[in-house]
Amino acid sequence: MCRLDRSKATSRHTFLFISGTRFWKFHLSVAQSIVVLLTLPLVFALVIVAYGKQTDGNHLVEQAKRAFVEGHFLKARDMFSQASKADPQNAEALYGYARCSHMLHFYNEAVAAYEKALKLAPGDERIWEGYIESLLWGGTIRSDRRLLEQARDEGFEALSRWPDRPSLYRAFLKALMELKEAQEYGRYLESIKERFPKSPVLFIYLQRMKLHAANQAKRQQEADQIKDLIRSELASANQEAISNGTLAPAELYKIYCARDEMTVLSRDTIGAERQGQPLALRL
Repeated sequence: MCRLDRSKATSRHTFLFISGTRFWKFHLSVAQSIVVLLTLPLVFALVIVAYGKQTDGNHLVEQAKRAFVEGHFLKARDMFSQASKADPQNAEALYGYARCSHMLHFYNEAVAAYEKALKLAPGDERIWEGYIESLLWGGTIRSDRRLLEQARDEGFEALSRWPDRPSLYRAFLKALMELKEAQEYGRYLESIKERFPKSPVLFIYLQRMKLHAANQAKRQQEADQIKDLIRSELASANQEAISNGTLAPAELYKIYCARDEMTVLSRDTIGAERQGQPLALRL
């Protein structure tokens, strides 16, 4: 609340701003008082407009998400675009626009939107995941080495921050394979292990490499031992998660052993599969 008290002796005005139990008092000249009185309504109006835009943006984002789930990617993309224009600081709108662009194979637009979203929400692992996937597929389809190298570098950066995201491993390895650098995969993972020695997902991917080598050399006994190690790690991690009351690793990924190959599904894919949603959904 703002209250004005005028002092005739000094031709000055005292402004008293009250907020809750706190107040501030300012002594201004007549000219300064006029400027304040003219400016305050404008400031309040701008605040109201900004809040309205943010509300509109959030409403559009929720509508766009529903359209995305229903598979209407063009419609969802347009709505995410409108939400972003209504609220340029809405990282979720930019992320949704990027995801729809990726689904529609507009990889350049997807990459650009992901980069804008990352500036607003640099700690959002979903945005990093989608960003790397768009770099990877854009580079693969167009045989663009620059995009593939970017996918490799950004993929390593993301894995170094979130070593328990299975989809990041797949995208990172795919980028290395496209660049014909797959032999470096183990070196990258070992360097991440130095920072995250207790990551169950990283442990499993390192064991997968050993399992692949054992299978290639037809060392069946060694391959069976590695599978037992992985199962033991899962059981141990699950028990620890249950004791701590946290999400069990079995909910983060599933491992299937078939024909001596390992298939890892991410938490997002499993969740979408159970709910009958498109497997590409990450919103």
